Amino acid sequence: MFGIKTGFFGSMLSNLAKVNMSAVVDESNEKHMQPWSVMCRENDILNTPLSPYLDKELLKNNSTSVDGTKITEEFGFEYKYPQPTVEELRRIVEEAVSQSIFPPGFLV
Repeated sequence: MFGIKTGFFGSMLSNLAKVNMSAVVDESNEKHMQPWSVMCRENDILNTPLSPYLDKELLKNNSTSVDGTKITEEFGFEYKYPQPTVEELRRIVEEAVSQSIFPPGFLV
């Protein structure tokens, strides 16, 4: 969607990352904060609630992956959007662009 190669890791790698979560978060913040700031500055976005910043404390004692099976099987919950779609994510980003809280021109 943005021309960025991404991937998702299973529970084994997520558990491994928890061992040194501080370093993982620091690396992620170093990689994403500076380009985000440049993108916003170049598009005159001076104030936005959106940020790639990760707070170590938010991840410290929380799960990094979720299996939604229990809520659907035991409580009959049905997801409005069972799977994220490119179309829906694109719509959300375009809405943020129209609100001037996400820099335009980065959707592929």
